[in-house]
Amino acid sequence: MSSPRRKRHIHLDDANNSSDDDRKPPAKKKKKSSKKSSNGQQQQDLPDFFSVDLVATKIFSFLDTKELYAMSKTSKYVRCLIRHEHVVRSALMHGGHAQQSMTNLVELVRHCSIWTPTALRLLRLCNGRRCEHCNAARVNCVNKDYGLFLCWNNCITSNHFSKKVGMNKKWKPLVTHDRCAAATYSSTAFIFLHPFKDSCGDPAGPLITKVTMDKVLAKKTTLDKELEKLDQQRHEHAARHAEEIIATFENSQQEARDRKTEKEKAKEEARGNAIERKRENVKQFLSKLEAVVDDNAPWKQFALEHKETTVYTSACNTVQMKCSFTHEVVKDCLKAPSKATKKKIQGMKQQLEEGFNFIWENCLHNFEFMPETNEFEKTMKAYCGREFYDMMHIQSITASDVAKLKTLLQNGSDPIPTLLPSLPRCVERAVTDRLLATVVAEGIAERKNSVFLRAHALHLWRSLRKTTDLAPHNRLNACLNKFPKMAKEWIQFKEPPDSKACLDALSLSAFFPRKG
Repeated sequence: MSSPRRKRHIHLDDANNSSDDDRKPPAKKKKKSSKKSSNGQQQQDLPDFFSVDLVATKIFSFLDTKELYAMSKTSKYVRCLIRHEHVVRSALMHGGHAQQSMTNLVELVRHCSIWTPTALRLLRLCNGRRCEHCNAARVNCVNKDYGLFLCWNNCITSNHFSKKVGMNKKWKPLVTHDRCAAATYSSTAFIFLHPFKDSCGDPAGPLITKVTMDKVLAKKTTLDKELEKLDQQRHEHAARHAEEIIATFENSQQEARDRKTEKEKAKEEARGNAIERKRENVKQFLSKLEAVVDDNAPWKQFALEHKETTVYTSACNTVQMKCSFTHEVVKDCLKAPSKATKKKIQGMKQQLEEGFNFIWENCLHNFEFMPETNEFEKTMKAYCGREFYDMMHIQSITASDVAKLKTLLQNGSDPIPTLLPSLPRCVERAVTDRLLATVVAEGIAERKNSVFLRAHALHLWRSLRKTTDLAPHNRLNACLNKFPKMAKEWIQFKEPPDSKACLDALSLSAFFPRKG
């Protein structure tokens, strides 16, 4: 077996001894494939999904102005990618103060009355919160007259930035020029004193200031020549940037309106879904509360009766309980049904049982506790039973009223004033009803004269209350004795004895108790 060295010599000898015809050419390297197709045309490169243009044009345009400003602070390279169209579209798409600022700026840029802002300054203006001169937190959007983020009271109207001039022959031709940015108010106007520079040292704000106007008024130059000089001082790309701002604003307006409509529609749909979820949760809570309350309780239907309300946000109560006492007990769970745990529901059940059992046991719901020892008490009991049907008098009762009623009954006091807060009015209505029914029953007068008869009866009752110290039942008996005769006189003479007092009694305030 030959060694590798021996084999190498053999190969070299064979190569040297072989003829040129037998020798094979050395292997050639394969050429790189051409980007041309078989028909000779250049193949198109596939799109680069991570290209700078895609990031700048697509992603930046969908960012909020705050997010775009935060992204611009990451590096100088990212700041160079931000263009005017990104800022304009972002401001229009997301609305708010940024959209209002952009609308104010575009009108000034359209008339070429301000220095065209750079993309970064445009972004800073859309995110502004404080005055760019005095740092006062009183500014929400760019001033529509000057295109600057300045406060009105401390900066614009002060002598430091602006001057108040009259709309006379001297100033009116200059102030009303298309390219003059000034705040005009009927007979006066505020013009800028000196050229303004932002925090970066770039010119900003109105092109024409009082300095320019003074030169024109001194007849040293014309306004058109001054504007030509100012245009030459502007950035070389200012005109292109202005066109880009205006074009992007006009092209994005309809899309911004469509997006606003979609957002409002989605917001409305989400609000409706939230309200429906809350309604369903409240229904489940009331069903659980109804299940734990004893079915044999006579007050169960009255205590748990409720009605659905029309609400516009999920924060409002979707249900209003008929009884104020019940609503006071369950109001926390009506507002937040998720808080309705088993322990809380049992506690609510106990509170309802204590309150309503006390009312039903003492017959406070149907006035059966009221005595009938004299005519006045009979009249009041009949009136309360007739007027306060469906237990209307305890619908507005609260937990504090229940505690007060317990104390009154324990002390043997009258609970009527607590049950009927408008007791003086109820007494007057009950008495006038009784007197009117008496004269109608006796055939002295007809029901069609009830309005004037009621006014006369009310005047008689109040007169006896002021002029005598009689008890209510004795006062009623006196009215029953006097009123039929006085009613006959009124029917006969077609007017009551005291017409002025009758007119006073006919007023709405006559049915309410007088103070003092």
